[in-house]
Amino acid sequence: MAQTVKSFCRICEAACGLEVDVDASTNSVIRIAPDKNHPMSQGYICAKGTRFSEVSSSPDRLLHPMRRVDGELTTTSWEESYALIGDVIR
Repeated sequence: MAQTVKSFCRICEAACGLEVDVDASTNSVIRIAPDKNHPMSQGYICAKGTRFSEVSSSPDRLLHPMRRVDGELTTTSWEESYALIGDVIR
């Protein structure tokens, strides 16, 4: 069952009002829409706010560090990544 939650967009300083439909059983976002009753944004919101759930749940999103070895991207650990970055910066 879906639950509608009032929130606001945190991407820029405008902080437009949002209505977010959340699946109560999985706590996942179903829909993001502008809040027409928000005192500041009054139903306006840009594409960044309404489309962000697509970005955060994209199958192309990187979830762990990657390193290019011989032209191919390979998964690496955070520790190895930090060490490699430290070597480059020094």
